Amino acid sequence: FFLWLAALDAHRAWDGDREWKEDLYGPMYNPESLTLPPAFIDTPETRQDFASYLNEVTRFDYFVGQVVDRLKEKDLFKNTYLFVVADNGRPFPRAKTRLIDDGMKTYFIATGPSIQNPGARTDSLISVIDIAPTILELAGLEKAETLQGRSLTPIYEDPTASIRPYAFSEHNWHDYEAHGRSVRDGRWLY
Repeated sequence: FFLWLAALDAHRAWDGDREWKEDLYGPMYNPESLTLPPAFIDTPETRQDFASYLNEVTRFDYFVGQVVDRLKEKDLFKNTYLFVVADNGRPFPRAKTRLIDDGMKTYFIATGPSIQNPGARTDSLISVIDIAPTILELAGLEKAETLQGRSLTPIYEDPTASIRPYAFSEHNWHDYEAHGRSVRDGRWLY
């Protein structure tokens, strides 16, 4: 089976703070003790906004854990591939929808039976267009010639492997056209 869960956490408007359940998620983030990203202006409002964002991420993490627990309860986890990915950077100025790293670089967390080094980190460039070819390969299906992505499975076997020399991004939005583009290699962003 294939299941795609698209979460509302962490999307504005934040609702995690008012719906917080400390017994499930743990303590909320303290705005005063946060380390802000370098581009942020350090004000009490910014700190509170960023803390609320982190609370949303923490709540999302809890719900991912609920899915993992249910898969384990049904004895399905050991034969399941799980991808946790964001489609854009954080929803803050100089981030979401921008063609710099704060807007395009996101976490991609994967687990599954063919991952040789669970918990390993990689610096390999990947793109969301690589998800479909990966799923097709893991399912034993052929990739159509028109599919642009590349399978992530070499990275599953060796975290130092590289599947692409460049990652491309574009600036677009839901209700207007924007035609910005960027390309990143391991060192440079253009």
